[in-house]
Amino acid sequence: MSTVDDLANLQDAEDARAKALARLRDIQEQYAEPEALVRAREQAAHLEGEIEALRRRLREMEAEATAVRAKRETGQQRLYSGTVGNPRELASLEAEGESLARRLSQLEDQMLNLMIEIESNSKAHREIAAEAQLLTQEHSIRTAGLRQEQEALEVEARRLQQAIAQERDRLPAAILSRYDSLKARKGGRAVARLRHGTCGACGVQLPTNVIQRAQQGQDLVTCTSCGRILCPD
Repeated sequence: MSTVDDLANLQDAEDARAKALARLRDIQEQYAEPEALVRAREQAAHLEGEIEALRRRLREMEAEATAVRAKRETGQQRLYSGTVGNPRELASLEAEGESLARRLSQLEDQMLNLMIEIESNSKAHREIAAEAQLLTQEHSIRTAGLRQEQEALEVEARRLQQAIAQERDRLPAAILSRYDSLKARKGGRAVARLRHGTCGACGVQLPTNVIQRAQQGQDLVTCTSCGRILCPD
């Protein structure tokens, strides 16, 4: 195998490893939970808080209603017991009973509205919780596939690194230096394959003598346009 072929193989291995590492970085980003799942969980948590606040308010109203009802019943018992003969006291008991009845009616209306609101929010919570569960399952399936791909890529990246090290070990230091310098200056591609008499990197039609020398693979022949090392098909 010629030096040019070794350089081409080195470049192919380095390109493949770079792609594998780029994909590994992409996989790491994809492990993050999708925005839709995060949003669904936030909505579910918000609804839970609202429902709990509504239930707490309902319990407070129920306690007040129980107290108002008991107080009204006590007043009604006194009013109709015959033990109170003072007209003013009777009138006061009657007025208080009417006031308590109005407050009890208000509380019952408010409690009914609260129960309706709780049911509405509970339904919305069940729906968003089901959506969050479905999204969680989908994300778990997706991440399981990503883990398998990651493991395979990590193995491939290690294999390519070993291949790169082996290629570099057998290449002369001066040629490696030239290759690395070209690669740094030429957008990561130091070697270009011939494609029907043209440079595979820049596409320029090459002179016949340059093509012939490059096809022999004896020397490092460069493209007359972009300066990359030419490798036979």
